[in-house]
Amino acid sequence: MVILEHDSLLPEERVVNTYSMSTSAGTDLDDINEWHAALNTLYQAIDIYLSATLSGAMTIKSYLRSDPIPRVPVLETTHTITPGTTSLPGEVAICVSFQAVRAVGEPQARRRGRVFLGPLSESANTSGLVSSTVRSGIATAFDTFLTAIKLEAWDWDVWSQRDNQNHAVDNGWVDNSFDTIRSRGTRSTARSTFS
Repeated sequence: MVILEHDSLLPEERVVNTYSMSTSAGTDLDDINEWHAALNTLYQAIDIYLSATLSGAMTIKSYLRSDPIPRVPVLETTHTITPGTTSLPGEVAICVSFQAVRAVGEPQARRRGRVFLGPLSESANTSGLVSSTVRSGIATAFDTFLTAIKLEAWDWDVWSQRDNQNHAVDNGWVDNSFDTIRSRGTRSTARSTFS
């Protein structure tokens, strides 16, 4: 889990993205630390596209899926990002989609995943669409992340609950349409009335 802290410091306004990974080399904290470092590098590369409403505090937590629920993190690290200086509404997000290689007899929907980046800075917007510069920057950052992970003994995965299986990410994309994540909206703090 990558958790970005809102400047309100309210737990319900934190932004959470979940990633899945697997390895055939066994699980050890050094490897998980490398995974955290790769995620930190990814968010450092895209932080300028994020909203000024973020405090800059980022926490990364790793859990073992094999542990019984409720799970506790096997590793938790803290990092700092430098978000942009402007803000779009908190609900506005950019979807990063990714997928495993197609397999005969397996529905591709079970081999695709996504994360929603946001809240965003105004630089992400060009005439109501995701700016080509931001779209390209995010795609490049995720490509660098995927390449770095492939060089290690880890796989960045799509986790299919239905199949109870990991599928290694092979490629992905960022399109120019914004997404709306209603749960990321800021709570109202004032009201104007009329009668």
